[in-house]
Amino acid sequence: MNLFSTEKYLVRLTALLLGTCVLFAWTGETRVSLAISVFTCEVLALDQLSVHLPARTRKAVAPVEWGLVVAFVVVVIVEIVNILSA
Repeated sequence: MNLFSTEKYLVRLTALLLGTCVLFAWTGETRVSLAISVFTCEVLALDQLSVHLPARTRKAVAPVEWGLVVAFVVVVIVEIVNILSA
């Protein structure tokens, strides 16, 4: 089977996120903030390792990355507020 670079990226990303979900389920982890943080780190790390992707694909992935970064920042702010209010 001969996959294009975009298809390889999607397969790797899917396998990585699915593996993380399975690991969270296996350990009984239920914190959404931890999942968002780990998923954001994984997506950004895989994106940095996938610099060979075509420009069109990188432009298509950029909004997803920004959405994850915004969600990560919101999680951090909420956690800081929780710590300070305790």
